[in-house]
Amino acid sequence: MYAVATFLVVAVITLVFGQLATGALIATGVPPEIAAFQARSAFSGAGFTTTEAENVVNHPLRRRIIATTMFVGSLGTPTLVVSVLVGFVAPGPGSPVERTLVVVSGLVGIVLFIGNRPIRRQLVRVGQHYTQRRLLPALEARPTELLALGDDFIVGSVRVTGSPGPAQRR
Repeated sequence: MYAVATFLVVAVITLVFGQLATGALIATGVPPEIAAFQARSAFSGAGFTTTEAENVVNHPLRRRIIATTMFVGSLGTPTLVVSVLVGFVAPGPGSPVERTLVVVSGLVGIVLFIGNRPIRRQLVRVGQHYTQRRLLPALEARPTELLALGDDFIVGSVRVTGSPGPAQRR
């Protein structure tokens, strides 16, 4: 039963971390749908090659978020597989039917918990808040490419920091 409990805990951590990574990418300016896709892609190691992926890799903070997500994903997936195998193959307390019922009920609970929109939104906000307070201030004030419209035209944003001058205070 310990392996089954480990499986459920790792599943919760995996889902929560995915939402936090999505929030962190959103805080760097990535649209929510693209952020969710890129976080899942990095976590699973699928490695989709898209224009959005290039925008993520070309930004230093986004690259750091994706690298961390890839690392955590590489730890989580093998743990899930091993805990499922040990939970059902190794001898221990509880029959295979009981273990199956615990896993199924645990997964249903996790899906209900993480599938709840207010909870998902809150997890994304936590990721955004952390990124805005800790990671973004560490970046230099340089342009961020949002959209390349060809070789000569780029839509970008620049974060301006510092106190306003006397003429700007009025």
